Amino acid sequence: MPYDDNKVLKPEYDAARQNWHGDWVMPTRAEWQALYDNTTFTWTANYNNTGVAGYEVKGKDAYASKSIFLPAAGDLSGTSVDFAGSRGYYRSSSLNASNPANAFSLFFNSGSANPAGNYNRCSGQSVRPVLRMAK
Repeated sequence: MPYDDNKVLKPEYDAARQNWHGDWVMPTRAEWQALYDNTTFTWTANYNNTGVAGYEVKGKDAYASKSIFLPAAGDLSGTSVDFAGSRGYYRSSSLNASNPANAFSLFFNSGSANPAGNYNRCSGQSVRPVLRMAK
């Protein structure tokens, strides 16, 4: 993947856009931050009796009935998956302008979540597509 001075991934490097097409994209760092600020993150070791650990993310107030689940899928390092079941790394489309080899991600473990983790773009991380309607 060529590094450049962009602040956001080009569409051809956006995994959500390439795999889901249309208006599906990887969320930005600001969108991960907004989700974190406006929802409640609750760790569960056994989501809906599936044996899968991760965070249930629920809306607040009028959106309290809305939720998503973010599995602690770990990350891919070379050919091995590390930290599956204990950590989650969800890539954003926002690049670190001061270090173009890195991009921002939502990172979490059972004790905390950070919507501005900064990781190498070559590490394999989960993607949670969002639908961004064209204006």
